[in-house]
Amino acid sequence: GIEQDYYSECTEHNFDYKIGSVHYIKVDDIYLPVDESKEILLNDVNKHFNGDIYSYLECYFETVSMIIDKTSADIIGHLDLISKFNENLDLFDTNNPRYIRAYQSACDKLLCSNKLFEINTVAISRGYRSSPYPSNEIYSYLKEKGAEFILSSDSHSADTLGYLFDKYNNLI
Repeated sequence: GIEQDYYSECTEHNFDYKIGSVHYIKVDDIYLPVDESKEILLNDVNKHFNGDIYSYLECYFETVSMIIDKTSADIIGHLDLISKFNENLDLFDTNNPRYIRAYQSACDKLLCSNKLFEINTVAISRGYRSSPYPSNEIYSYLKEKGAEFILSSDSHSADTLGYLFDKYNNLI
């Protein structure tokens, strides 16, 4: 299998599966990384979104909503990767109506594809989060709408293959 980013070139190889994900948003032909560092994210919000984090989040989720159209993926990867640096809610409020509308709109569009949603433990294994992607709120929204899930450790190392699968297996 392969993880294909929204902005990567289309791969026409015969993979068993493809995970579609968003690691960048594009503004005025500039690619902004969403998971590089908290400092880069905040700088991009200030420079390209006039300090409006919710406009940035809306742009991110709008891109996420198109991941199946762009990549023809079988699995939707780490849907709320944008929350990587928000463990203590110091970047944005996940109860803000704009945030909720943005992720729900993306989820609703993606649900029409009948693709699997990834439950991803990578941010836990790397010490950024205490729970997997997607958040409990997004997971509950998707589950209520009939989504199906698959576990992924998004591992870049043999040491973290299957990381915490025993703990989160009940979510699939």
